[in-house]
Amino acid sequence: VKYAPTVSASASQNVICTGGQSVLSANVNNDIAPPPGNPNLYVITSVSPNLRNPSLITNTGPNGDDAALAAQPIGFPFTFFGTTYTTFRLSTNGNIQFASGNTSYIPTSLPNSGAPNAMIAGAWGDLTASNNIKWATIGTAPDRELVVYYNNVSFLSGTGSLTAQIILKENSNDVEIQVSKCNNSIDSKVMGIENSTGTIGFIPPNRGLGTWSVPAANPEGWNFHFVPATL
Repeated sequence: VKYAPTVSASASQNVICTGGQSVLSANVNNDIAPPPGNPNLYVITSVSPNLRNPSLITNTGPNGDDAALAAQPIGFPFTFFGTTYTTFRLSTNGNIQFASGNTSYIPTSLPNSGAPNAMIAGAWGDLTASNNIKWATIGTAPDRELVVYYNNVSFLSGTGSLTAQIILKENSNDVEIQVSKCNNSIDSKVMGIENSTGTIGFIPPNRGLGTWSVPAANPEGWNFHFVPATL
């Protein structure tokens, strides 16, 4: 969205006779407040595989089937779709949420108005954890990161597992998803982000609802960059 200055014009005489004169003047007003950021626009780019150091990620996540961790501190204010959050909730089913701790194991296409919303899905699907989901806030301000680590978390079907990280970045409010393995090509899953009302979502190419997989030999990373409106 482009914003322009306002221009006003006036004349010293609105009606003039033949041979008369009128002085025209114009005023350009550049004194306008910067527009607020557009909370509905993210740009997705492919980034190099880069799992954060697992030895730094030590807080215990939820365990078992269809479980969720109660609200935990992000470690810094994080703005997501225009709303700033300080806590998050973590599901065993491959996603984190800001507004609830929904444990649905049936993924949907994004966006979808049904719960969960205000969500980041690394690979939302039917997973079951065995003490192998961890999280931590790492680094120092203003470059801290919240890292949620799914370490070889099995799909309930018994076919394949997920190794991935969901990363929130303090300095940019970017979201990064790193997937080093998702070797399940049977169960439905989805990757992406969704706003709090389930009306806007962003999905990397070929990572919408489906039976896609990420072989360990070809890990991938995706960055979701918030783009504010410009003058």
